[in-house]
Amino acid sequence: MVSSINIFLSGLSDIYHQNSLNLAQTLTKLASGKNFQTPSDDLAGYFRSETLQQQYDKYERIRPDMQEWKGVMEIAAIAGREVYNQLDRLQELSDLYDNADASAQAAYTAEYNQILTDLDETVNNTYFSGISLLNQSNAPSSDPDDPLPRIKAIDLVPEPGSDSQRMLIAPGEAVTGDHIDDLDLGANNVGDMGAAITAAMTDVQTFLGNISAYSTGLQSHLNITDSIMQNTQSAKSSITDIDQAQEMITYTQQDILAQASMAIIAQANMSQRSILYLYGMK
Repeated sequence: MVSSINIFLSGLSDIYHQNSLNLAQTLTKLASGKNFQTPSDDLAGYFRSETLQQQYDKYERIRPDMQEWKGVMEIAAIAGREVYNQLDRLQELSDLYDNADASAQAAYTAEYNQILTDLDETVNNTYFSGISLLNQSNAPSSDPDDPLPRIKAIDLVPEPGSDSQRMLIAPGEAVTGDHIDDLDLGANNVGDMGAAITAAMTDVQTFLGNISAYSTGLQSHLNITDSIMQNTQSAKSSITDIDQAQEMITYTQQDILAQASMAIIAQANMSQRSILYLYGMK
């Protein structure tokens, strides 16, 4: 009988040891929040999670460029609207000029020339990181070493295989150089400039339309990129992160089993001693 109890105790000891290991693993998961701590714990899960992380990192790399240039397009739109407002004021001055007296005409002419100077400065000197936003004729794209690139290529997917997977930003000129030259009074008076002003305003309207299209496109691709990143991270989390509630249930079960094993071992030890006392061996 003592021998049987010893065999029983050995089995209980193995069960207790295994329960202790399981309990330790569960506690480690609860502490780290991860299903596995090293690749050897779940090799397939580890490599799958690494693949998902690499995909996430690639999209995380291209996102800032899209975000930055959406902001740049907003700057260009603000500057373009300012140019349009300046041209609109020139149009008002042209409409007022013919019916004004000589004194008012002189004032209109002075204001016209000042606005034209400001407009020319705005068109030719609105830059972002060395890139001319309103006058890309200052920065020919044919020269890759030009410090003012005319076209900005933005990757829409990681490692694009073709230009169709990039957005090439080239909104054109807010007002062409020829139309700015046409706005110069020369021998004309302010009242004669209506047609030239209208042509320049058409330039700005086209420019602002292009800017709006780029901004809308960038926002759409930002939304797609954010969705891909969120889903990728969610898929990775489903592999690597524990189910907190389920692990707490597992922990409770394993803790009960460990305590029960310990109690049974203690009872078996007492039974063994009782038998030995019974036969006068203790």
